[in-house]
Amino acid sequence: FEILGVGYKLLFPFVILYSTFAVLLVGGRLWFKTFIVSFVAWLLAIPFISLFFLMYINGKLDTSPPEVKTDKVVEKYIRQRKGRTSYHIVLEKLHTQKNWCNTLNVSENFYKKVQVGDTVEYITKRGFLGVEWFYRKLSIKYRKTRF
Repeated sequence: FEILGVGYKLLFPFVILYSTFAVLLVGGRLWFKTFIVSFVAWLLAIPFISLFFLMYINGKLDTSPPEVKTDKVVEKYIRQRKGRTSYHIVLEKLHTQKNWCNTLNVSENFYKKVQVGDTVEYITKRGFLGVEWFYRKLSIKYRKTRF
């Protein structure tokens, strides 16, 4: 969801410029309606532009060094919806630092290997637009000792 905020910050000046230019072209009595329609159209388009184009740009143009991070698994669960099964884990630091990130969807194989209390490792990059992204997948670093 961070990319949506960045998208609105980056594209909002273009929304104003485009809407103003449309008003100048139309002129007359329809200027207000033209401004509102073009303004709303842009505001509705920004999430799609952000999720597809800006997310691609954020990763493709990123030259930041990879950062290795470790975190502890505090919860894991299986969710079944509409006949589909998904496997989720909750990481201690990641989910307290990122309000928008409540769980990570993982493969069934990884879900079976990891236990609550295990330490996992993952690699992120800072992102060209400042939105951190996963560069390498999760791997188990330390196993919780079981008695």
